[in-house]
This record gives sequence, C-alpha cells and structure tokens, in this order.
Amino acid sequence: MAEALRVLIVEDEALLMMQLEAIVEAECHDVVGTAMTSGEAITLARMVAPDLAFIDLHLLDGPTGPDIARFLCGSGKTLVVFV
Repeated sequence: MAEALRVLIVEDEALLMMQLEAIVEAECHDVVGTAMTSGEAITLARMVAPDLAFIDLHLLDGPTGPDIARFLCGSGKTLVVFV
C-alpha cells in the first residue's frame, strides 16, 4: 500500500473545508492542517511541509490562492490542486 500523503487544505468556507477533510481522510491520507487565509496557509506550510495542498483561489483576504501555490511549489515538494 502507498504511503499516506500529508495534505494541507486552504479554504475559507467551513462546510467545504470539512467536506474536503472528510474525503482526504476517507482515502487514508493525513490532513496536517487547514487554513482560511493566505497568512495562515503559509505559516502552516512552513511548519508541516505538506505533500499535497488543496487551495481555494479566492480566500477571505482576496485572490491569494496563486500566491500560496507559488510559495508551496517553490519548495519543489508540494503538489497543488486548486478548488
């Protein structure tokens, strides 16, 4: 069996965040953090080094999803999926 992915969810709608979290966990992967703003997401990413991130394009602090993706992809380790 493949190793579980460490997943970061960046979403400002609580219900959608919970649904994504349930889907990820149902597939036997680990949600290592959730964030609602770009600042929270970048802080979490530095701490948890996710393998995969689901990112909303437009968060509470504006259309900052691409900025978060650039930060995560700069490490060369994290894959990003926009939701």
